Amino acid sequence: MTSTTPRVTAPDGARRPARAPATGLVRLVASVAVAATASVAVAASVAVTAPVATAAPVAVAAPAVAPLAGAPATPPPARAAAVASPAVSTAAHVATIGWMPAVTDGATAGTTGRALDLQALRVTTTVPGTGIRYRAHVATVGWQPWRTSPDTIGTTGRSLRLEALQITLTGDAAARYGIEYRAHVAGIGWQPWRAEGAVAGTTGQGRAVEAVEVRLAPLPSVSTSAHVATIGWMPAVTDGATAGTTGRALDLQALRVTTTVHGTGIRYRAHVATVGWQPWRTSPDTIGTTGRSLRLEALQITLTGDAAARYGIEYRAHVAGIGWQPWRAEGAVAGTTGQGRAVEAVEVRLASRTRITATADTGMAAAAQGVFAGMGARRADLNLVLGDLSYEPIGREPAYCAMVRARVSGPTLVLAGNHEDVNIREGTIENFARCLPDRVGVTGAYGKDYWVDSGPVRTILISPSIALSTGTKTYRSGTAAAAWLTAAIRQARAEGRWVVVGMHLPCLTVGIHGCASHPELTDLLIRERVDLVLAGHDHNYSRSHQLGGTTGAPVVVDRDGQFVRGSGTVFAVVGNGGHEARTVGPQTALWAAVNGTNSPGGFVYGFADVDATTSQLSYRLVRTSGGTLTDGFTLTRP
Repeated sequence: MTSTTPRVTAPDGARRPARAPATGLVRLVASVAVAATASVAVAASVAVTAPVATAAPVAVAAPAVAPLAGAPATPPPARAAAVASPAVSTAAHVATIGWMPAVTDGATAGTTGRALDLQALRVTTTVPGTGIRYRAHVATVGWQPWRTSPDTIGTTGRSLRLEALQITLTGDAAARYGIEYRAHVAGIGWQPWRAEGAVAGTTGQGRAVEAVEVRLAPLPSVSTSAHVATIGWMPAVTDGATAGTTGRALDLQALRVTTTVHGTGIRYRAHVATVGWQPWRTSPDTIGTTGRSLRLEALQITLTGDAAARYGIEYRAHVAGIGWQPWRAEGAVAGTTGQGRAVEAVEVRLASRTRITATADTGMAAAAQGVFAGMGARRADLNLVLGDLSYEPIGREPAYCAMVRARVSGPTLVLAGNHEDVNIREGTIENFARCLPDRVGVTGAYGKDYWVDSGPVRTILISPSIALSTGTKTYRSGTAAAAWLTAAIRQARAEGRWVVVGMHLPCLTVGIHGCASHPELTDLLIRERVDLVLAGHDHNYSRSHQLGGTTGAPVVVDRDGQFVRGSGTVFAVVGNGGHEARTVGPQTALWAAVNGTNSPGGFVYGFADVDATTSQLSYRLVRTSGGTLTDGFTLTRP
């Protein structure tokens, strides 16, 4: 079955496919579903497959729905548009074989189970005005320059393994399709599907890509219809376009937001003048009123069902006397209440959604097993273990990894703590990295200092002040490590991504160790306005308000838990992963929440849970056993 990916808002604001493809999604329109099959061909190095013909689109009327009492009339349907079905072609050059025969529709190009390196690739398309832009990471060479089809990437005749790749689709077809690909990596197997320039494969690990699969996917969308004063129902719009009017002082009175994604629905409600909050409704029902001249003042929208695990729904309101408000997501209120202001227009879009869990100081006892079971239940895109893993001698690493894998099926990324250093040696980070390998294609030295992009989030994991076999990095000002970290942060911010930095040794803490990493590192993170910093080491839990200033003189920027991105940095210690819980010191004005064995309500074992779309990052402490503390905050873009 062909997988499809919704058109989403990328971190830089461009409309692109999400990085995590969704199975079974189709293009969405209001009241009309357009069926179109995207056929993907993977062809030989010279032959190019022509576009595959598709059946003419069929307009399907929306199901008849009995009107609710007082509900608005049905809005007009969106206009159906024909969707072309372009073809893409890939050829693989494999060690000892050479160029292999063509494959089609996301079938395997290359080999698996034969330990044969893939050495070169050629990806082409025959769609007029459309091209493939891609590059390869090659052994002993590194990243090659970006190339465009019909040029090949990688090498031939040099016996150099291809280790990673990035592919993007450009031109006309990119407005309707995304290009998706995945790599089969030596010692790892098939990685998750990637899309639109994300890295497939690995770098810095010496692992060969052995096979790839490439496919095109149609881009579905959400559709919004607006009922406006003196106008009535306006034509439906899609993909974040404006529904309603601006600059005309016309009240929006009703809305209809629809999706035809299988097993997925829209749940939403409106705050209406003289009525207040209406009951929650599900599409295809409308919210608001018609025929009563009542302004719609606020709304909340959520995405439910199958797609909600992979995508978020984002929306914003144009409010009389205010203008466009910031984007909201997943049930947050857009508009105003109690001010008598009308919503005049709205924009609604799907957005790539990333979920990350994080813990530290785990060990292998029952509390740690419960923490990992909770992380596994979240089915996150990334699961981070921020140092001090097994607390067992060298040789026990496989047992720890087996314990984790039995509870967490998704990608688990490990990071060195002081118990994995060259002095304590309760396991080595190299051994842990072998049995919990990189499955997502990180950049850098996995287990030590590296980063990875997942949807709208860049996660950077570092090992400051940890004595590793490769040396000790402090990240002090003027060091190469500090320059590398600064560049990774600034690149991510330039691309519009949230930035999460994880490490084992914190500096700002209420734990017994005090500042265990260099203060200049924390100064750097505050200065660069990193969104969230996660650490462990102290075997307790703490979370700061949003902070500015310096390590020596921190300043609370905001303390209400509803933070604006770019105003400051939030620091959290998530050392409540299961091993030998400890006390906390006094909760000073910097801290929103602290928890230790001396805290009222008891010690909470658990993990940090981060849920991010393009416009919003939400954080919460997930309790898996122990006390009663709850904690969380939300970051939104200004």
